[in-house]
Amino acid sequence: SSKANAAFIEVASLFAQFCGMSLLNALDETPYYLLGGCSESVNTNNDNNDNNNSSSPSCLVLAAIGSWMSLASTIVTPSADSSSSSVDKMDSLLSYLNTYLTNRCFLTASPQPTIADYDMAFSILPHVNSNVNSNVNSNSNVNSNIADKYPNVNRWLSVCHSAATHLNSISNNNTSSSSSIVLPSLPSISSSTNASVFFHFPSATPSTYVPTYASTSASTYASTSTSAQNDNKKPVTTTIATAATTNIGDNKKELTDEEKKAVAEKRAKNKKEKKKKAGPVAVIAEEELTIAALDIRVGVIVKVWEHPDAEKLYCEEINVGEQNVRQIASGLRPFYNLEQMLNRRVLVLCNLKKRNLLGFPSHGMVLCASNHDHTQVQFVVPPTNAKIGERVIFDSVHMAEPQPENKVAKKKILEKLAPDFMTNDNGIVTWKQTHTAMTSAGPCHALQHMPNAHVS
Repeated sequence: SSKANAAFIEVASLFAQFCGMSLLNALDETPYYLLGGCSESVNTNNDNNDNNNSSSPSCLVLAAIGSWMSLASTIVTPSADSSSSSVDKMDSLLSYLNTYLTNRCFLTASPQPTIADYDMAFSILPHVNSNVNSNVNSNSNVNSNIADKYPNVNRWLSVCHSAATHLNSISNNNTSSSSSIVLPSLPSISSSTNASVFFHFPSATPSTYVPTYASTSASTYASTSTSAQNDNKKPVTTTIATAATTNIGDNKKELTDEEKKAVAEKRAKNKKEKKKKAGPVAVIAEEELTIAALDIRVGVIVKVWEHPDAEKLYCEEINVGEQNVRQIASGLRPFYNLEQMLNRRVLVLCNLKKRNLLGFPSHGMVLCASNHDHTQVQFVVPPTNAKIGERVIFDSVHMAEPQPENKVAKKKILEKLAPDFMTNDNGIVTWKQTHTAMTSAGPCHALQHMPNAHVS
C-alpha cells in the first residue's frame, strides 16, 4: 500500500523519538547517515561546551529535519476520488518545494538525503503517480508532467528514490533474509528532456542549469530561473565558448581559426561591458596616497608608569588637545627613564585603532626616530612653542582630512607611507625628503637631530 512506502522511515522516526541518542547515533552512521552526520557533532558540542551553542549548523540541521518530518505527517494518502481542494493543496506544496529546491540539493544542509528527505519523498510519491492534475487520467503516469512542471522536485525525488533503493540493497546484502528489511517496490521516476541538472557551488547565488547542445562549436548552457519555469517562458541562454576545443559527449571538435578569433572578440567585448556596468570604483590609488592620510598631533605626556607585565613598555597618559587624555603604550623603557618621559612634548599619531597591549588599552602611537637596527631611538619633538593638539602639516602637501582609523588599519596606510617617513641630513622630520613636518612654531625634528632615521 502507499502507507507501506514510508514504513521503515516512520518506524525509525518513532524509535528516534523514544529511544534516545544511542539510536539516533546508529541512524547517523555509515552507510545511512539519516541525520546528515550531525548527531555526533551535536553530542560533541554538548560534552565540550557547557553553554551548548544551540545555533551551531548541526543543531539547525537536526531542527530542520524535525520540521520537515512534521510537515510530512500532514500529507494525506491520495484516494481514488481525491477532491479538488486536496489536489490544489498538493500542487501548492509541489510549487513551494520546486522553488525551495532551486538552489538546494536536499531539504536540509546535508551532503545526502536525510530521514526528512525520505519521509517527504515517500509521502509525495503516491501523489506523483496518481491524479495530481485533475485533467490527467488517473490511470496514466504523470511523472513526465511533474518533471516538466516541477523539475527541481523531480530531480530531488529521483535522487531520494535512487538513494533509498541503494540503502535497501545494502541492507539485504548485509543481513540474513529472515531479518532484512525489504522496501516495497518504489514507483519509477521517468526521465524528461527538461529535467534539471543541479550544480552545487559554494557561492552566494547557486543556480540550476539545463544543458542543451547546439550544432555550433561552442558549449551552450541555458540558465533557467524559477520564474521562467513557472511562467513556461523560454530560458535565457548564455554561450560559454571554450578557447580551443568543445566537448559534446565524448566527441571533441577543434575550433577553426575564425571561430577562435570570434570567441576572443566576444570575450573581450563582454569583459569591457562588465567594466562599464561596474562604474567607477572609489579607491585610493598608490600614487594618490600622501602623508596627509595620517593625523599627527602635538601632545605632552602628563603621566607615565611602567607596564606591570611587560619589561619594555611604558603606559602613558598624553594630552593631545582632546576632552580626555589618551592612553598609549610605548616600548621606550630601554631608551628613556621615567623622569625623561614625564612632561615631554611629543608627536602622536592619533588615527590608529585602539588595541589591547597586555591588558592596557593603547589608542595611538608616540612617534620616534630610530636607526636601521633599532639600537638608537630618539623622540620626534615639536618646537617648544607649538600648541598642544595642533595638527602637524607637511609643506607642499595638500593636507586633506586624515583617513578614519578603520581604513588606516584595513588599507595598511601607515605601512605604505613608512618607507618615505624619515629625518633628513639635519635630523628634520620629512616625507620623501622634500616635505618638511611643520607646526605653527616651526619644523619638527629628532630630539638629538638623528640624521636619515626612520620615523615610526
